[in-house]
Amino acid sequence: MIIIELVSCNYQCPGYDLNDKSEISFRLGDSIIYKSNNNDTLIFVVDDFYAEGPNSWRGLAMDIDCSPKCYYKMTSLSNPQMTITETQTWKLNICFCDDKPYDNVIFIRNNVTKRDFDYEIIGNYQRDTITFYGVTKVNDLSGQRNINNFIKAINHGIIEFYEKQTDLTWTQIISNR
Repeated sequence: MIIIELVSCNYQCPGYDLNDKSEISFRLGDSIIYKSNNNDTLIFVVDDFYAEGPNSWRGLAMDIDCSPKCYYKMTSLSNPQMTITETQTWKLNICFCDDKPYDNVIFIRNNVTKRDFDYEIIGNYQRDTITFYGVTKVNDLSGQRNINNFIKAINHGIIEFYEKQTDLTWTQIISNR
């Protein structure tokens, strides 16, 4: 006779740390300015933000999953159709406008899932006099996205993106935050 006993436990999840801007860099009301290679500017404002607070749950002894959800959406003041959304749980999803999202951006490189984009974790990235840390370059492989490559940096969000339709590269103007 085999006896199987399932043990149920109480778990506590501390929630998202609002002081940690390494995963989700912006908060409600923040303004982010991008300049194109034609010297045009886009001003984005974070108009939607959510961060999951602390919670507790009861589950099986092996059910330890505490990945609080946090996201922001920013919209261009001059072009309301131009939006950027970053969502963080146990994975990072990034979506530009109505393009297909970049799902699971910074995760295990050689997992079983076939991706329609490629990414490279490059660590440090120098632009002008600023050094960015924790930088990832992402490139669309599907050919179906208008924003088909971008660079994301810890604490600064999307620091550069290329808009295929207009042939413009948009670079974030970094201010002291």
